Amino acid sequence: MTSLYRVNYQLRPHRRDELIEFIKSTLVSTFVLQGDRSVYERTFQTIEDLMDEHRALAAVGDETPSRLKELIPTIGYFFTELKLVEAFRHYDSLYRVTLRKHIPISFNDIRHILNIAQAHAIAPNLKLITFDGDQTLYPDGDNFREGGLGRIICKLMEAGLCVAVVTAAGYANSPEKYEARLDGLLQMFRDRNLPPEVLSKFYVLGGECNYLFKTDKDAHLYTVPDEEFNLPQMKEWKQNEIDTVLDMSQASLVATLKELQLPAMVIRKTRAVGMIRVHHKAYISRENLDEAVLRCKAELAKTNVSIPYCAFNGGSDAWVDIGNKSLGVKVMQRVTGACASTTLHVGDQFLSTGNDFMARSACTTAWITSPRETRDILTILLNCLGHNITRDLPWRGPSRKISLNVICDSANDDDVVLVGEKEELGNWNPMQAPKFTRDPDTPGLFTFIVRPKSGEELPYKLARVSPEGKVVAWMRDKDLYLLPQPMEKTVTIHWQENEKDDVCADSAQEENAVVLKKTE
Repeated sequence: MTSLYRVNYQLRPHRRDELIEFIKSTLVSTFVLQGDRSVYERTFQTIEDLMDEHRALAAVGDETPSRLKELIPTIGYFFTELKLVEAFRHYDSLYRVTLRKHIPISFNDIRHILNIAQAHAIAPNLKLITFDGDQTLYPDGDNFREGGLGRIICKLMEAGLCVAVVTAAGYANSPEKYEARLDGLLQMFRDRNLPPEVLSKFYVLGGECNYLFKTDKDAHLYTVPDEEFNLPQMKEWKQNEIDTVLDMSQASLVATLKELQLPAMVIRKTRAVGMIRVHHKAYISRENLDEAVLRCKAELAKTNVSIPYCAFNGGSDAWVDIGNKSLGVKVMQRVTGACASTTLHVGDQFLSTGNDFMARSACTTAWITSPRETRDILTILLNCLGHNITRDLPWRGPSRKISLNVICDSANDDDVVLVGEKEELGNWNPMQAPKFTRDPDTPGLFTFIVRPKSGEELPYKLARVSPEGKVVAWMRDKDLYLLPQPMEKTVTIHWQENEKDDVCADSAQEENAVVLKKTE
């Protein structure tokens, strides 16, 4: 007889997200029938309406299944509204999804759209942002080294937000081991001379939810006693039940590595047991790691222990931890005074064999796949909060060219001009400003190449000028800045002259890319 787990692996793959798959399937007909952008927008509006209805029923305690619940039985709760249409417009302006003829909208496209919508929704009320460690803040198994991401985290803390690294790495009462993993970030705290009131907003929560550390005035970590942060339910955990979970998991992992002849060994910690590679060059396939995780879950499902646990594929290893990230996020909410609708968790493991999956029940989430994507989503957050992440760090070396792309569907016969305080930009006179080049193959696309001087910060605006030489419109309420670049860069700007948030920068820009900011 075929086991239920084997059937689920084949027919209901654990490496899928049912909401994203649902959105993807609803857009298939639009792609097949070569629908234009308005058709895509209507589809996203319908999904947005379904989400709003789902939230409204849950908010009043109505147990009647929403239409979305009937379509996706596993759907959870949305802690904020999600403006999917606006997020889709933003994303489409950058990547031209609606103009693709051979590749339909993908899983990753939808993941990014959901992330953009969530970032815009949470920004006005955000109090706490939590991060996974590996593949979110630093490469898997590596330490924090990313200067651009570090500067953004500093700005989040300086803006008054609490920041916590909620990681599976379990080093019981050993702050020095966490400091080694996060040394690049902690050193940046010191280099920027962050005051104690800002440093106090940074936390590390290890072992999913078991070990809490805070930052002292010298940007070093120290241990917080359990009784100061443990949730009431955590205080009721019994050691014999913890031992039962770990014993059964250890036996399952040992049996798996022997049967599959994996180049691995099993290690036991105070509140975790894991299967790791015998050396860093050894390779264990994703499928075998998933197999190990699902076997552990199957064994633990046979017991009646009440201890929450998390069995997950860590990318190069497999672990079973006592506790989970839902509890971890709730611990941080208790410590910082945040709640589900004011908390954002950023991580890369949101599939059912990942350990970020459970955070969805405790707060809003952003699903990323690399530290670069983490930086992208934080850049969007900072833009929403009105912060500039690079103005205080202009590039002083040899400058490279910057390609500006302006998408202006309403331009018709008008020209788009780049107006600035320099003579070559017309000295703020649009009649003397240089014109963007109209793309002959793409209606509404205008391009301009510029190379700022080393160390120069160049303010500019965009204007539309008619063939008769009259100013038709300005990009309203925005002053933009060009900064010199160490590498060639491209930035895309979407023209929406009648709205306040009318400029969309490429969310994948590097730390020294073109800066878009309001005049202070």
